[in-house]
Amino acid sequence: MEEEGEAMMWKKWGIKAGIFMGYSLLGSLAFYTAFSFFMDWELVKSRVASELGKATGYDVKLSSVELSGLSGLTISGITLTEKSPKNPEEPSVIRIEELDLQANVFSMMGSNPSFSFDATMLGGKIAGKVDVGKTSRKLKLELENVKVDKIPGIGSAITLPMTGRLSATGSLEMPPEGMRLADGDFQISCKNCIMGDGKAKVKAAFVATPNNPASAAWAKEGFTLPPLSLGKFSGGVEIKKGKASFKDISAKSVDGEAELSGFITFRTPIKTSTTNLYFKFQFSEEVKKKHPNLEGIELSLQAKGKRSDGFYGLSMTGQLGAMRFLPAKTGVKDFAKTAPDKKAEKDKGNNKDKANSKDMEPPRIPSGMRRSRSGTPKPDGEK
Repeated sequence: MEEEGEAMMWKKWGIKAGIFMGYSLLGSLAFYTAFSFFMDWELVKSRVASELGKATGYDVKLSSVELSGLSGLTISGITLTEKSPKNPEEPSVIRIEELDLQANVFSMMGSNPSFSFDATMLGGKIAGKVDVGKTSRKLKLELENVKVDKIPGIGSAITLPMTGRLSATGSLEMPPEGMRLADGDFQISCKNCIMGDGKAKVKAAFVATPNNPASAAWAKEGFTLPPLSLGKFSGGVEIKKGKASFKDISAKSVDGEAELSGFITFRTPIKTSTTNLYFKFQFSEEVKKKHPNLEGIELSLQAKGKRSDGFYGLSMTGQLGAMRFLPAKTGVKDFAKTAPDKKAEKDKGNNKDKANSKDMEPPRIPSGMRRSRSGTPKPDGEK
């Protein structure tokens, strides 16, 4: 009898729980249907476009905005167009095929809202999570197989064709001041990256027309750069107080070697950020035999860009949206290496001077062996 009573009790509880869940599901479905039917989606689309425009500094257009699940939005056909391009006929354009936003309902009702996003864009995927706090916004970001040639502004300073798939993971913390005081860390890698296509002319934007004929020809007419494999290309970016430093970003393949070092100091808007970068490279003997025109690039940098280690160097400075290129034998990384060496040499020199001055001192005579000075002769009768 006791077992039958206990079974009946559990049965009643099960029926009550089922009824409660059924009403909850029915209520949620009714709310979802009414919300979808009566919501002014044109107003939502306009508001989303306005907020994206404020965040990016671009003119934003959307095709559609729809509900996704119970706490998400799916935005399709996003087009971001540069507001004040250098060339009005060719503004920078970013297209996002689809953007899924998912928010935690309870967090959105609190003081620290958070949401995640997943975007199909630039030929790959970009996903992340945003936590909005009282004093900062935290972002976790992951890029997967993004096409390098689709990234806006990649060839704004040099008409440099590049192909390949870029991946990156990292985090970023932004205070109310924005990127100029941000902190973060990212690891990046490029798969099957190739520089040049054998067709486009590679031009360098020098500060002034170079006196060297080869450099002047590079600046005016450009060189046809053959497809060059970058091989293994990877490295890191460390951001502290709005200063992004490039760490061990290098490439090595049968076609040569290359390394990028230096830093970017972020400003608002991003394109006004200042750069202090240094790029050094070296073509392999095999690729120069295959493509003799590569020696023309080396010749244009011979006087001011040929380094003692056999590489050729270029400094990249100015605003991010309009970098200036100059041949340079040394860069930021070289200065960082030589500074401690100079200090060590200075300390060594000081120690040597001290040793020399010590050697020049007269030898000290022990007190017991010192002769007493002869006093002045005293007159007779005085003791």
